[in-house]
Amino acid sequence: MRSAACANIEQFPALDQDAEPEKYSDVLMPFVALMEAELHANSAKGDRPGWLSMTPEVGLLEIYWHTAKA
Repeated sequence: MRSAACANIEQFPALDQDAEPEKYSDVLMPFVALMEAELHANSAKGDRPGWLSMTPEVGLLEIYWHTAKA
């Protein structure tokens, strides 16, 4: 089940204010749903404090890793 935060992605401000409002929804919404499912599946595994303290660069590498596994 998706969280309320992911159910209404429009509540988050756009990073690029000049972008078309729904330009990336066809890619972003499924990606967010898959990442949320992955995070939930792994929530009891590993070192959660370590996940929370990772740098944005390491976080991006994690996304690449999980995307490559799919």
